[in-house]
Amino acid sequence: MKKMHIGWKVSTLNLKLASLRYRVLIPVLALKEHEIESRIIYRLNSSSLTGLDALIIVKSFTLEDYYLAHEAVKIGVPVIFDLCDNIFIGEYKGKHSLSPSEIFLQISNIASAIVVSTDPLALIVKKKISRDIPIYVVPDGIETAEIVEKAKRLLTVPQIIEGFCRFLIQLKRPVEQVGVKFSFFNTASPIGILQGLLKELVSFTKRAFCIAKRYLYWRFWMKLSYSYYDRNLRKLLTGVPSKLNPKDLSEITVEKHLSLSPSSSKIVWFGSHGADHANFGMLDLLIIREELEKLACELPLELIVVSNNFSKFKQYISPMSIPTRYVEWTADSMTEYLQKADVVVIPNSLDEFSICKSANRTVLALSNNVPVVATSTPALLDLKDCIVLNDFENGLRRYLNDSGFAQQHVQKGQELIGELFGLQTIGKLWNAVIDNTISTSSLNNNSLKPELIFLVHLPQDIEILPPLLTSACKLGVQCSIWGSLEAVRRWPSLGNWIKNQKTDWRILPNNMKGVDVNVFPKSACAVFSATETNLNPHRFTHSLVKLANDAGLYTATVQHGFENVGISYTDHVHAIERIRIASNHIYIWGSLETLHKDIPVATRQKCISVGCPKPETVEKILIGGWDGRPKPLIGIFENLHWHRYSEEYRQFFIESVVRIAELFPEVDFFIKPHNAGLWLTSRYQG
Repeated sequence: MKKMHIGWKVSTLNLKLASLRYRVLIPVLALKEHEIESRIIYRLNSSSLTGLDALIIVKSFTLEDYYLAHEAVKIGVPVIFDLCDNIFIGEYKGKHSLSPSEIFLQISNIASAIVVSTDPLALIVKKKISRDIPIYVVPDGIETAEIVEKAKRLLTVPQIIEGFCRFLIQLKRPVEQVGVKFSFFNTASPIGILQGLLKELVSFTKRAFCIAKRYLYWRFWMKLSYSYYDRNLRKLLTGVPSKLNPKDLSEITVEKHLSLSPSSSKIVWFGSHGADHANFGMLDLLIIREELEKLACELPLELIVVSNNFSKFKQYISPMSIPTRYVEWTADSMTEYLQKADVVVIPNSLDEFSICKSANRTVLALSNNVPVVATSTPALLDLKDCIVLNDFENGLRRYLNDSGFAQQHVQKGQELIGELFGLQTIGKLWNAVIDNTISTSSLNNNSLKPELIFLVHLPQDIEILPPLLTSACKLGVQCSIWGSLEAVRRWPSLGNWIKNQKTDWRILPNNMKGVDVNVFPKSACAVFSATETNLNPHRFTHSLVKLANDAGLYTATVQHGFENVGISYTDHVHAIERIRIASNHIYIWGSLETLHKDIPVATRQKCISVGCPKPETVEKILIGGWDGRPKPLIGIFENLHWHRYSEEYRQFFIESVVRIAELFPEVDFFIKPHNAGLWLTSRYQG
């Protein structure tokens, strides 16, 4: 039989992230026994999906992931999303304008299956998604030293490739800067263009030389190696990160340990320190503070915290009436201190985030011959006969005083975890998920069958399109909104508008290289844009419209201003004879007499007078700070094209705004910069 090839899209190549180890690397190792080859995908490229039988997106919530999922579905590669956290709580935020839950829900609309780590999380996901697709539960596997070493080797090639890519990106930046400046050369004379070209090539050469020199210079590597040596030596000697100051080091390594006896029993808590979105992490120890302090009065104890936030430890844990030690988390330190532990504690706040946690820390402790006292969660019920649940005081006391009882639980636990979480079990579960998904996946999804596609690329587009989108939806037309990745990143408000519309949407890369007519689904009939010309700011929509024309779709664009370049306006920068509009028709606001006298004949023939699209009703917008004030408020809106005015007029305008505000102190003047403008914003720091 032909080997299957699975792509695993990850959000990081950092082995410290538990989800990378448990949800990617362990399954990849487990699936090798089933003759399934895996490819780890971090940075997207044109070959990311080549040769794949299925794509698995693992706890990654970017617009690139959404784009990749769409591309996979388009070529018939089923998409599986793996989730190990409750991302639906309100405080769970991402780094982008769209939250992780919003990205996940959009991907779930086209995914063939979802995999989660626990039963509670499966129930939550089932309530949140809008489609009836399979949801599988695959627990976290057992993490051993041998598995960690194999996992490191799996990451070697992806990490090397990523390092090389980052180096190339540094070289690429000056090229992009040159490209941006070239866009203005169409207004210059041939001699001016040549001078500008030479100037930019010299600048690029200098930049490239500086980057190469940095990597070749011995001081760069010396500093890098010293930083690595210093950081790891401090961790080795003290168990404390090197960023701490000497006072911190003396307090934790001397004062807290003077009273410790070598025979002290060691209670270990390990894990991430926590996050703002939920009540979990290191502060869970405060739940059992009373029990720990009571036992410390009876027995010689030491609480060892292996985590990643010394400041939090010092503020909340160190003041407890029990000798404590902080150890900075690494894979090596984790193994070392688990082997020294007499018992591991895993308290849990049982909030809506924490109750979905897997059993991986309990499994890791038992696999290292350490008994566990924990708060009962659904994920731990299968292990209830080999750990102590919900009784920290008596559980700790018995494990510490009765080594036979502890060893009995550990032996029973290791038998159970091998059966429930071993590589063979994880491999069987994932193999079943992949087999079922590939054999049953289909594209019977109405959201993938738009008839009318609206293109948005600039923030001003969403001032023109809403009435048209609303009307189309009222007529029962299946619509979709397509935007560019670059635009959504630059203007978060644009991304928020797109995802708030009650229709399907899709994000595409700004660069259309490699994209062909197959980007459009067979259901599509027409493509509508708000700003479409051959000018650089409109290149995204222009490229897609040309592809739509090649695909035989009807294309149209709408005039987006009374003075529209290429239609009703011309100047030395945007000469009307050089402007090209690819759409079949152009809907203009005024009559045909409003067109510029020099408009090309081909462009004039495309124009149809329809008026300016406006919504039926407009909600009142309240501006913070001015709501309900008796003073008049006058808005001044910036024009995008400052080059249309002389420097003298521009200076006169700014001075006049300042002067009129001084003359009328009883009036508030509100200046609104243009969404895509930089002239006024750059002069007034936003």
